[in-house]
Amino acid sequence: MRKCKGQYTKYDEKLRKFVNVPFEEGLFHQWGNDYNEYESGPANYTVGIVELPNGKVVMPIAGFIQFTS
Repeated sequence: MRKCKGQYTKYDEKLRKFVNVPFEEGLFHQWGNDYNEYESGPANYTVGIVELPNGKVVMPIAGFIQFTS
């Protein structure tokens, strides 16, 4: 596994919108796929599977990940 930093997106209930949450330390496990549904059909995109120091697993968009070592 490689060390990385970056940001992931999550829904904020109070703000009632999606926000980007930065992280300074994570362990990259592998690449994966995610999608969004639209009226015209699904839109697929690449995500990384990243484990944070507290054990939480997040899936940031590929462009939001920076490898640190």
